[in-house]
Amino acid sequence: MTTAQIPRSIKKLLNGISTGVLEIPAVTAEEAGRIEAIIEQYANLRPQFADAVLVYLAHRESIEIIFTLDHRDFSGYRNARNKPFELIPA
Repeated sequence: MTTAQIPRSIKKLLNGISTGVLEIPAVTAEEAGRIEAIIEQYANLRPQFADAVLVYLAHRESIEIIFTLDHRDFSGYRNARNKPFELIPA
């Protein structure tokens, strides 16, 4: 994929990671069961593994805003306070 094909929102995200503004937290082996529980909780949405990890990390880190281009799937997930996530870009 050439640079011209990368969506602007993805470029901004990658820039945020490379400049240290954003960080992707690690998941430990001990947390696998919690991710499995997320997959089971949202089985009706047929979550992808990456989505379940993101939802888990958001719960663990008390994050309520999710960067995603997949608004359809993420509109069904809830944050740790059982409220819909704020999804960006809008």
